[in-house]
Amino acid sequence: MTKKKNTPKPVKVCAGPNCKNRKSKKIAALIEEAVQAAGAGDRLRVKKCACAGKCKHGPVVLFAARGLVFEGVKPKKTPEVLQKIIAALQD
Repeated sequence: MTKKKNTPKPVKVCAGPNCKNRKSKKIAALIEEAVQAAGAGDRLRVKKCACAGKCKHGPVVLFAARGLVFEGVKPKKTPEVLQKIIAALQD
C-alpha cells in the first residue's frame, strides 16, 4: 500500500480589479515568500483568484480549508496572516 501524498492547501489572494488596485499582487508575492521561509511550501500553495465579492474590504486573502477570510490585508500584515493560516493547519 502506498502513502497518499498530501496536496498543498490553497491560500487564495483576490486578484479582482479593486484588490489589484490595493496591491494584492504584492501581497500574494509576500505571502508566497513567507510560506517558503516558514518551510510550509509542502502544505500551502498561494494562488490568485477571481473577485471574491468583497470589493469594499479588499485586498482579501482566503483560506477556505479552514474557513478563514482576511479582509483589508496590507503588505505589512502578511506575516500575521500567514501565522494564523499555519496555526489553523495545526487544528
